[in-house]
Amino acid sequence: MSKLPFLLILLFVLSACKPLPQSDLMSLDNPREVLGRGIPYELSFNKTQGLDQSKLRVKVEQARFAKSIYYNVFEGTICPEQEGRCRISLYQVEEGDSTLLGISEYEVIEPLVEANIEGKTGAVEMTREELKEFIGIRAAFSNGDFRARPQVIYFELHTHFRGKDIIFKSRGNRLTSEMRNLFRVKDIRQYTITDIRARYGCRRGYVSAGELEILVK
Repeated sequence: MSKLPFLLILLFVLSACKPLPQSDLMSLDNPREVLGRGIPYELSFNKTQGLDQSKLRVKVEQARFAKSIYYNVFEGTICPEQEGRCRISLYQVEEGDSTLLGISEYEVIEPLVEANIEGKTGAVEMTREELKEFIGIRAAFSNGDFRARPQVIYFELHTHFRGKDIIFKSRGNRLTSEMRNLFRVKDIRQYTITDIRARYGCRRGYVSAGELEILVK
């Protein structure tokens, strides 16, 4: 058997495991190399105090960038917009010529948002007494410890009573008075909270936060 296919596979594996380039001129306030889509990160530029800040340029791919100069320290905020790779390049512009000073790359993943009731997800069992204290739903990331906090901005409460489908809507994370009254109906023992929408960080628009089921004990 030829060793060539094995060598090609080994080369592919080694290239896939190769760490992403990180310039010592730039750093993000993020302890991990993986970034979350729509999560804002503060970008600082190290060892650039001796350079003319007005001649520094930043190119950010797959992200938005807001620049600022604070006490003569060049810094800014980036917002990754797509999954994949986010590349940050630092240039110095002098008389029309650009000199690349450094490149940093990060992997960007999609944060997954999941709604919960007091930390419980999916099908949640509650007593009537617990339903009296229930005022709203929350959301959290299920695939990473991202520093932004998702905020529920909309959800619907569905149930079925006496042959009719009942739907109430809330534009926020709190129950409406109609929803709270519906929880007092003793003949209803199952409720569905659906179309849960959440926002977080610097992400445009909203994301789905799944679905919850309330089962009355």
